Amino acid sequence: MNKKEFLGKYNINEEDFEKTKIKWSDLMAIRKDYEKYKKKLNPIAKYIAENLGEVESVCYVRHRVKRTDDLIAKIIRKKIKDPNRKNVTVKNYKRQITDLIGIRALHLLKKDWESIGDFILKNWELYETPNIKMRKGDNVSYYSKAIESGKYRKEEHKESYRSVHFLIQSRPDKEMYVSEIQVRTIFEEAWSEIDHKVRYPNDTDDELVNRFLKIFNNLAGSADEMGSYVVSLKENLKENEKEKTEKDERLGSYEKKIKALERKIERLNVSPDKKNEIISGIDDLKGSLKILMSDNIDMNCGFVNIDSLPFEEDMENEAHSIEHEAHNIEHETHNREHETRSMEHEARNMKHKSKTNKSKKNREENLKLKI
Repeated sequence: MNKKEFLGKYNINEEDFEKTKIKWSDLMAIRKDYEKYKKKLNPIAKYIAENLGEVESVCYVRHRVKRTDDLIAKIIRKKIKDPNRKNVTVKNYKRQITDLIGIRALHLLKKDWESIGDFILKNWELYETPNIKMRKGDNVSYYSKAIESGKYRKEEHKESYRSVHFLIQSRPDKEMYVSEIQVRTIFEEAWSEIDHKVRYPNDTDDELVNRFLKIFNNLAGSADEMGSYVVSLKENLKENEKEKTEKDERLGSYEKKIKALERKIERLNVSPDKKNEIISGIDDLKGSLKILMSDNIDMNCGFVNIDSLPFEEDMENEAHSIEHEAHNIEHETHNREHETRSMEHEARNMKHKSKTNKSKKNREENLKLKI
């Protein structure tokens, strides 16, 4: 393929190419060298992809080695975009173009990227600081901790591109190889693939096409947020169900305690007024239980508003208080019964003593009469 055919295939303006002052012969030298060099890259790409596939949060891994014509086109476009950029030569292209090996690790939820990032940082040396690419207005909370740590940098991408980019280096032989790993959600990957298919290889810059790509980008971002929210909602509902089961078990325990108190109160030997006073406290306790067990609970997307419910600790304290009072009354009743029995015993002793004294007196009088 000659220069004219190549520039036409990749929709590169010939005048723009001439302004770069890149020699076509230099590009052909890069092409020839890369045709030999890229044979080494496939095993490296496959090895990295297989390792990333072992991460639990990774749904799918793709890998590729950049095609030769795509490499030449990228070198030209970068120079057109930035005329002051360092010239790419056969000696430095392996370091200047850092995505000769490309790997994409796709995950389901936005938050899943972090475990994949941790795995990459642990297993490979970095060529440069990882880059979090996002569109303006995106939710930064998924990345704020990583950015604040200083281990990542953030970039607002003008094309609304979303992904976390890692450049890693490896040495399967004496030479050092740079690979690019892109970590993104399935929705981000879908948008990126369609955007790439529309824009390349002809570098389309149609206003209407760009407008619809932007709308699609917004939908992809919203889909990611909705997916994360739905999964989070499911987890919270599951946790609420667990808490409800535990609460039901505790409420059942409280009901048993109340019934035991009622039986104890029925056996108390106290005045009706005092018994009614204690029963009133039991009724209050039952009322608190009814509120806790009621279906009329304020719900906010599956989250119970606990502030609107009586505190279980207060309810349990009230039960203990009633039980303590009942115990005191029962104890006081036992004391009175004991005191009554003591007085009765003393009265019997006095009566017996009185009879004994009277009998003794009668015997003495009889004895005097006989004398």
